[in-house]
Amino acid sequence: MTATLPPLCRYCGKPVAKETVTVYFGNLTHKAANWRAEKPTTVEEAKALHPGKLVSLKWNQDKDDRYIWKAHFWDGQTYMNQFFCNGDCARRFGRVMATYGHATKAYCEAMTLQKAKAESSIEMAWCEPCQSYHSSTADCIKKGKKS
Repeated sequence: MTATLPPLCRYCGKPVAKETVTVYFGNLTHKAANWRAEKPTTVEEAKALHPGKLVSLKWNQDKDDRYIWKAHFWDGQTYMNQFFCNGDCARRFGRVMATYGHATKAYCEAMTLQKAKAESSIEMAWCEPCQSYHSSTADCIKKGKKS
């Protein structure tokens, strides 16, 4: 069997955490989404109650009724994130990339539009003959005159 290697955080290099499902067992004062009435008393019993791989568990501390009350199961392939171990690392990575001049396509397009607007507000002039804005050095298309 080939082990699935976890993705590594693009900022700090740590392995990204597994995406797990938490299952609660026994008598809960409030019913959780993944609650089961069974009270597994062994690891094997807990494993048998869920198809995923058991990653961690918590035992009930009551001496008279010892059972597993919470278990985390993993599907064997899903991780919390493809690129980062947490939001802090994602934010820091973004800051590093921006500092070195990297940007998204959307940002580049917005900057191009912003520059065009800034240049047009300086270099564009109202042309009375054609009743529109265009470069003050451009020929007026409608009247064939310079504005």
